[in-house]
Amino acid sequence: MGHIAKVDPTRNFPKGGWKARYRDNDGKFHSKTFARKMDADRYLARVTTELVTNDYIDPKLGRTTFAQVAADWLATNPARKERTRHGYEGLLRNHVLPHFGARPVAAITPGEIKDWWAKLEAQPDNAYRNVLKPILARAVEQNLIRTNPTTNLRLPKRAISKNEPMLFLTAEEVNQLARAIDKPYDVLVLFAAYTGLRAGEIGALRVKHLDMLRRRVTVAESASHVKGKGMVYGPTKTYKTRTVTLPVFLADALAAHLHAHPNQPLTPDTLVFTSPRGGPLRHTAFYERRFKPAVKRSLPPEKHGLRFHDLRHTCASLLINPPISANPKAVSERLGHSSVGITLDTYSHLFKGWEEQLTGGLDAIFIKAQQAELAPQPVVEPNSILRRIASGDD
Repeated sequence: MGHIAKVDPTRNFPKGGWKARYRDNDGKFHSKTFARKMDADRYLARVTTELVTNDYIDPKLGRTTFAQVAADWLATNPARKERTRHGYEGLLRNHVLPHFGARPVAAITPGEIKDWWAKLEAQPDNAYRNVLKPILARAVEQNLIRTNPTTNLRLPKRAISKNEPMLFLTAEEVNQLARAIDKPYDVLVLFAAYTGLRAGEIGALRVKHLDMLRRRVTVAESASHVKGKGMVYGPTKTYKTRTVTLPVFLADALAAHLHAHPNQPLTPDTLVFTSPRGGPLRHTAFYERRFKPAVKRSLPPEKHGLRFHDLRHTCASLLINPPISANPKAVSERLGHSSVGITLDTYSHLFKGWEEQLTGGLDAIFIKAQQAELAPQPVVEPNSILRRIASGDD
């Protein structure tokens, strides 16, 4: 399958060298020169084993640059959301290509990836997990490299930046915020706080998604603004459709909102919540111009940092705490989490009170059973039993 031959001195090998020459399974000849015969023997032995086990990779293919593989991956990327694809492009352009773009994919090692990760000023998990890793997996699929260098790779723990803490409003504070904001966005505030829908899901809500008779809302779409492309509509974050029921007061408020809707007459595709002129509701503009000023006007200073997403957290808090005390599964389904584990991880501190109620209930059950055992049993006299038999009562 191959052989080794002595070669004359050259610029790279002044004392001469040893050339390992072989033919691959497609019949193509390849060669590589070494300074020592020992190294040439080892190389040829390894290549021979790879050819026999069909584990061989053409060295020329391994010289394909990371940027070339990235371009192919991006063109065939399975992300269904336009905003997600746009985000991947930004991560690739800003964090990954500057370091790996010109590198041959076969030359990228786990150690190099660790060094890249450690030197990043902001270490975005998505740059590694959702961009670098799948691109190198694509290189494996194209038979450019044998294994993905990110496989079983443990990156150094990064310093976790503390996100803004969740803020929860009471029902009274939700009412205060709704009264302070410009109409018709008072209904929007109530809707967000009592349904738990995400901002994108609210922005994509259409008349056809409402069943006012049964007070149900079908959550099937999500809207987002993509730079250069405007408003983009697609599936929800979990790619699942769910149904949320409305309390009576909210169904009545929503009905009044639709009656005064700027787009009349309404069609099935009419957006439920819009800009003042009836166009799509751009969340960023609404947040800065309407929501934040109303927050500062209506809420105490310690809650001036309230984000719109905190209305979703508020919904969770209202569901978990008394008097509702909903179980984690019910909360998870209403909020549209992909699993109940996410609900528990996100709101574990709220569920602590719920668990204490369960524990207290178990204590009460045990004490009641113990008291029943200790209670005196009624004593039945023998004569009374004889009288009952004689009278025929039994």
